[in-house]
Amino acid sequence: MRSRLARVGAAALTTALVGLVAAPASAATVVARASATGVVLTAGGQPAGSGTYEVTHDGTRQTSTGSNRPAVSALTGQSLVSAGVLAQDATTRLEGRAGRSAACAGLAGDGATVAAVGDGDCLSPGSNLSLSAGSLDLSGLRIVDSTVLAGLDQQVQDALEPALAPVVSALQNGLQTGLGQLGNPGVFLDLGAVQSSCQAGPGTAAADASLAGVAAYAQVAGRRVDLLSLPVHPAPNTHVATDLGAVATAVEDALRSQLGTALDGSLGPLGAAVDRAAVLDNVLANISSQLGPLQENLVSGTLNKQSRPSADAVDVTALDLDVLPAAAQFGMQALSLQVGRSTCGPGGQIAPAVVEQQPAPPRAVPRARVLPTRVTAGLAGDDSSFDRGQLLLAVGALLTVAVGAGALDLRRQLRRER
Repeated sequence: MRSRLARVGAAALTTALVGLVAAPASAATVVARASATGVVLTAGGQPAGSGTYEVTHDGTRQTSTGSNRPAVSALTGQSLVSAGVLAQDATTRLEGRAGRSAACAGLAGDGATVAAVGDGDCLSPGSNLSLSAGSLDLSGLRIVDSTVLAGLDQQVQDALEPALAPVVSALQNGLQTGLGQLGNPGVFLDLGAVQSSCQAGPGTAAADASLAGVAAYAQVAGRRVDLLSLPVHPAPNTHVATDLGAVATAVEDALRSQLGTALDGSLGPLGAAVDRAAVLDNVLANISSQLGPLQENLVSGTLNKQSRPSADAVDVTALDLDVLPAAAQFGMQALSLQVGRSTCGPGGQIAPAVVEQQPAPPRAVPRARVLPTRVTAGLAGDDSSFDRGQLLLAVGALLTVAVGAGALDLRRQLRRER
């Protein structure tokens, strides 16, 4: 008896444990999901961002993590983005049994307004937001003696060598003055409103990005040098690269004017033997080689960057920007910037409820009605008539009762007569 009870208890405990393990699996069913991240900025190897707002729907209700009301002030540990409006929001819903999702995210300047998620763009532009990618440190530029008389006949160089010191000194002073007049050359990015949005449902997903008022430029000697103007509605995965050849040209133009002024009167006895323009060209050729990294791609990025893990899922980033390592030669911070990342899907559908089929109750078979063809009388009849033996037994029983009752009555009368 005890062993039987132990077996029953073990079976009950096993059933309970299986139920506990299976419960979370059923609760983890997701029919729709979406997420949004306004901005992620990495400067000097230190990331800062607005966090990610994520929602999921299990067929009964929506749950969320993170914040859908981020503030620029929360981007601590960096100094590039100190103003503007952030947006990141996501939502899920059921249409019948199908799960659907939508998300949008982005960054805009002060005065921008935020719209509800699911209507496409979630930001309307305000004032332009200017981000500084860093300054160009040109203090490494220098003039070497061999460049001043480069290209001249060796005998002429030998003859003019003793008189070269004052010329080089004048050029060095002119270079330093020219660099000072350039101010602090920097690279900047203007943002009006950069944002992405997406939607997903059973078997389908769509995404888009817009970049209103976005441009890259450099500031040289108080003058803006436009480097790149970005399209408002770029095609998916549009790659762009800025080259700072225009900046190098602006630097050379400013130095040419300053060095030309410095050479006036400093050539002295060299004036008759050396062409002033030739000296200037030789010096600038040397400086241009030192500006070589500025001719290379300094900033590159992808607009409307999209990937599709499945037919009903999409990941889109409006602006994905990287500052190349060449920037480090000019004192710029290594910079990585992602603005407006939205993800939608994958999703699913609620499985229809399974109704257990109950067996139909057996149908009652109606008994056939038999109409009598004759009425039996007496003791004659067939097998369906009253049994003769039973009738005789009944009659015998009645006679026995009657005889007994008569005998008893007769006995009573005889006693009375006595």
